[in-house]
Amino acid sequence: MKRLFLSIMLIAAHYACYAQSHPKVDSLFTYLKEIGVVNACEYNNIRQFGLMKSFGISCDVVPGIDKMSSFELPDGSKMPDDELQKEKNKVLAVKRIRHIFAELNADAIESHNYEFHEPCKDSIVAGLTLKMMSENGMPIEMPDGADFRRSNQYGKLYFKYDMKPCKDGIYAAQWELSYRVLVDKNANATKALDTESLMQRLEPVFKDKIFKNKKIQKRTILVRYDEDFKGYDDKLARKKGFEFFTMPKPNYDGESNTLVCKFTDEEAAKSVLTHLMDSVRNYVELNPHEAYSILSDDYFGNGYLANMFSGGGMMGRRGANKLDVYASKDTDGYYILLNFSKYSYVPKDWKTLKKRINGKSEYYKDNW
Repeated sequence: MKRLFLSIMLIAAHYACYAQSHPKVDSLFTYLKEIGVVNACEYNNIRQFGLMKSFGISCDVVPGIDKMSSFELPDGSKMPDDELQKEKNKVLAVKRIRHIFAELNADAIESHNYEFHEPCKDSIVAGLTLKMMSENGMPIEMPDGADFRRSNQYGKLYFKYDMKPCKDGIYAAQWELSYRVLVDKNANATKALDTESLMQRLEPVFKDKIFKNKKIQKRTILVRYDEDFKGYDDKLARKKGFEFFTMPKPNYDGESNTLVCKFTDEEAAKSVLTHLMDSVRNYVELNPHEAYSILSDDYFGNGYLANMFSGGGMMGRRGANKLDVYASKDTDGYYILLNFSKYSYVPKDWKTLKKRINGKSEYYKDNW
């Protein structure tokens, strides 16, 4: 009972510190999440500065599409209504971002804004360094002589919008938005995450009824290479489309052990991911001085691996074990990956790979 009470107190303190994030930026993030432009923000505790909150968004957008009732694709077909609404939301997001930037000028220590407007050449660059927020949501003035380390606790917001050159009369643009703020300077990382302890905490999740009762397919992947392995030559790498995490040129002995779990049922996948990430969050809340990076919300990356959690091989610890949790989905199902590694990563061909030793690969005979 005492341990449960302590855990509740720690969790309460953990979330209370997030009040230092500017409420208007938080409301902007909530809006962007509701319209599907962003999935989660990141809490990063890998340096001695403290626990950082950040998010980054990058979108391609069609200017003016928010005023269109339909949109014709290059092949002559009509864009589906749900896809059209997503594209409209990207334009609506720009309008909301610019409105919030204008409001935040009053709470900024410094601000920069550049705009250039000509047909097909619109360009906007805006940046704000915000005052730190008190617990009651009021801005605090930056003290004289503040250096970079201390200024991390003041929100830094950046926005860029660029219209691309017109091609065949079609307008296109790209925008990006980023935010970073220190939300808890006392939860600074002083040591690497204890991957073995966290693995012990996660083991019951894979033995629990909630996991056993779900229809789950499991596979394991082993990747290993020696320091003297020369890697793949550039020609072969380009031909096979290898990416950095396929270890093209290793500098040390490395190994990666990955558990891949596939679900065909969305509800089952979400319940297991929630259960798993609850255990991870409980661990980092009880060990605030261990280095880690974690997302604020659980979701499955559509066609890519979303890195829910990462910890272990940080803070310049040579040879330290690293632990990552990934989530992904495609037309065939939902995937959760637990990767335990040293000097290695999840391979690009993780859906089919069984083993890769010094570049020699062995694949599963059957598909998922």
